[in-house]
Amino acid sequence: MKVRIISILLFLFVQSAIAEENSILVSAQWVKDHQSDPNVVLVQVNFLKLDFDAEHIAGARYLWPGSLAPDSPLGAMNEPDLKSAQQVVENLGISNDSHIVLYFVRNEVSPTARMFLTLENLGMKGKVSLLDGGLDAWKKAGFATTKDLPEVKKGKFKPASLGFIVDKNYLVKNLNSVSTVVVDARMKKFYDGEPVGNPRDGGYS
Repeated sequence: MKVRIISILLFLFVQSAIAEENSILVSAQWVKDHQSDPNVVLVQVNFLKLDFDAEHIAGARYLWPGSLAPDSPLGAMNEPDLKSAQQVVENLGISNDSHIVLYFVRNEVSPTARMFLTLENLGMKGKVSLLDGGLDAWKKAGFATTKDLPEVKKGKFKPASLGFIVDKNYLVKNLNSVSTVVVDARMKKFYDGEPVGNPRDGGYS
């Protein structure tokens, strides 16, 4: 009997852990159905705020990628320091128990994916989703956009660093390791080193 009770408790614990994990991709209809949920925070990731000012999903907040992936003389899109990240995230109205739904505009998928990774790395693992198809999918589904800015109540967020983001020293150390697989996820032309105007073309050197 005791073993059975322990088994039931273990099952409930696992189910509870699974329930905390939100789907990575959500549809426009899902967003519409949960648009008023107080725990769901919609965030438009966009390099140009004028796009957000022109139209966005009602209730969405604007996130400039550089605020959570700052550039430096040593490289682009670095990991943010925790104090700065906390301020940015809280100003978006995000707390540790929020469910964040990010969406992109036009073809800005890469910076949106980076924001997904950054937020998960800051301690929001399993609590971040992407709107499948971005703002275009929302409009294609026949849902309205707005120019009205939402009233945002500051969140309460305690950041962490889960180690999902590594630096070049880690990469160099593990590049030829049998236990580590390094994948270049860029378009093939960038990997092949075709001239595209970047400071340094090709895979690595």
